[in-house]
Amino acid sequence: MAKLTNWAHGFALNHEGAGVGTIYYAKKYFDREGIINPACGEAYTSEEIEVIKNEEHKIEAPEFALVGMNVIHSDKVYWFDEENSNKILKSTAPLLLNAETGEMKSLEGVVVATPLK
Repeated sequence: MAKLTNWAHGFALNHEGAGVGTIYYAKKYFDREGIINPACGEAYTSEEIEVIKNEEHKIEAPEFALVGMNVIHSDKVYWFDEENSNKILKSTAPLLLNAETGEMKSLEGVVVATPLK
C-alpha cells in the first residue's frame, strides 16, 4: 500500500436516525492520549492503536481532517477539521448528519459542527 499523507480508519455505525453510516477517524485522532473506541466506549489500548496504524485497510482523508462522517446508504463523506471534530466528539447530546450540507445538528436543529469546504 502506498503511504497516505492523511489516512482514516472507518468504524461502521449504520445509525439510520442519525443519518451516519461510517465514522472515519483520521491519523491525528490516533496520536491522542485516551482516545475512545466507539465499539465499547473504553479507551483504546496502545496495542490496539498500533494495529490500526499498521493495517492496510485505510482510506485517504483530506489534509486537515480529524473525523469524517459518511452519509448512510451513500458514498458521500463529510470531513471535519480539528475544531469541528472536537465539537462532535465532545457532544453529550445526540447529533444528526444533514445529508445535503454535512452539518452536524442537535435534535433541536442547532448546528454543532460544519464540515470542511
